[in-house]
Amino acid sequence: MGVGGVLIVLCLIGSILGLIRKIRKDSKRRDAVTAVMRPLLEKTFGQYEYDPDRHFFGADSQGLVEGDPGGRDLVSVRYKDTDVRFCVMHFTSEEEKEDGSHYTMDRFWGPWIIVGRENFINNPVYVGSKKSVFKKERVLTDDETFDSFLAARGEPAEALKLLSPSVRVKIADLMHRHPHVSLLFESDRIKVSYAVGEYFTPQFGRKTEELYEQQLKDLLDIIDTLTDL
Repeated sequence: MGVGGVLIVLCLIGSILGLIRKIRKDSKRRDAVTAVMRPLLEKTFGQYEYDPDRHFFGADSQGLVEGDPGGRDLVSVRYKDTDVRFCVMHFTSEEEKEDGSHYTMDRFWGPWIIVGRENFINNPVYVGSKKSVFKKERVLTDDETFDSFLAARGEPAEALKLLSPSVRVKIADLMHRHPHVSLLFESDRIKVSYAVGEYFTPQFGRKTEELYEQQLKDLLDIIDTLTDL
């Protein structure tokens, strides 16, 4: 076997070992998350459905972020007479360099929430920080406080139908507390992207139970706000 053959064999062995390490790491994470998440979910919601290996796909993962969706830790609950689902999403896209080679780019990583709600609109309305809303499509209200850092995208009549003065105040307060939240109102639900990176992954030097409890508390604050609009 020549030098080239040896290198190919070594590369194959390295790839196999890397895959084995990834599988073992994923399995260890899944066991740790499941052991901590289940009692937390039961304490918080009572009845729940939890699958550490599933995530949103299809229509559920469209409208807020571009890219190819992946994810994990899908939770479905009935909360305040409302159907709520959330998971951790990871959106990526294939990009091309100047030399023609390709690489994978992270588009989004963080919790994704869907709150079932009849919004009585025909077209989607996106609400987010001005940095994430295209200025040419911005629909401003007559509320200077709201408009100072938030804006809406969509048909003006639809946006203003949703954004009553009381709703503006609640959304503005929510985004002061959680500045990385973006909302997409559809006719029968609200989609939420919360771009804060890894969630429900054990961290070195921090108790997993305390970490997950705080993260679930943050998600519950967002869910509470949207179910009370």
